Amino acid sequence: MSPTITPPRPHFASWRDVLDGIYATETQLKTMDLPRRPGLPAATVKARDGAGRRATFTLYRIDESTPTTATAAQLAAARRRSTPEARVCADCGARPDRAPSASDTHGPLCSACWHILRLRNRQAEAARERQGAIDTARALLSAVAQPLVVLHADYTGCE
Repeated sequence: MSPTITPPRPHFASWRDVLDGIYATETQLKTMDLPRRPGLPAATVKARDGAGRRATFTLYRIDESTPTTATAAQLAAARRRSTPEARVCADCGARPDRAPSASDTHGPLCSACWHILRLRNRQAEAARERQGAIDTARALLSAVAQPLVVLHADYTGCE
């Protein structure tokens, strides 16, 4: 039995030479309307990357790739997340690098606005606790039958 010899993969000198609709990179396959998993590497191209450096990219045949198992709802959610409007904070209008975290009552918020919201919620909680302490003190001071004793007092100066 003779060994099978695989023909060499085609190599393209630039993106201009790559046949449109035949070859795609793994990233291009993932961003298609129906995301696809690449098959075996089919070709290479020497071109510039996003930073302008020369690099060799592996290409896959589109007709040999298989669709992913993503559902229509997952694909729609991914498209919504990728739109520029999805990266805007509902409170301050900032466009952070990471997508804002969604909240049911305030919309998508950046990390700074989330921090401010948590502080405001904690302030409201402290105000409720302060009112509870006032009510407890009133109840203790109004009870004449039970004498109160001060065990410790801290004095702070006001300027």
